[in-house]
Order: sequence, then C-alpha cells, then structure tokens
Amino acid sequence: MAYQDRPEELEEVKQKALDDGDIQLLKTYGQGPYTKAIKALEKEVDVHQKKVNALIGVVDSGMCVRCARGACTLGADVFDPDA
Repeated sequence: MAYQDRPEELEEVKQKALDDGDIQLLKTYGQGPYTKAIKALEKEVDVHQKKVNALIGVVDSGMCVRCARGACTLGADVFDPDA
C-alpha cells in the first residue's frame, strides 16, 4: 500500500520546542551519580601533572621520535644483542 492511498499519514505533526527541563534531562541522560566528581578530579589531575612536568622540565611537543631500524641509539647501552 502506497502513501498516496493514505493521505492522513502525510499530515504534518506540530512539534513543540524543548524547554529547559527537557534540555537538562537530555544532558544528564546516561551519566552516573559520580560523573561530575570524576570529571572534576580528572581536571585537577591534569593541572597537577602539568605543574610536575614544568618542574622537572618535560616538554610535551606532540611529536614522536622515530628512527630507522638499527640506526636508533636510544637505549643502546641497555640492550646488548651479544650478551
């Protein structure tokens, strides 16, 4: 049966806009009781991690160190293939 046979189904349905309560409900959907506390602690950990990295001189450049196999000398004194 085609839609041309049932024109009553093609009528537009008026939809009301979401109010503030509906928006808050959608924002909190799927969140547990500890979500806000965990997010706050994660932010605090990030702040402290940045402070520690600044004190010890670690620079986060976002670049990875890559070298060809056999040409990389990082950790060469730790790994001895002849041992």
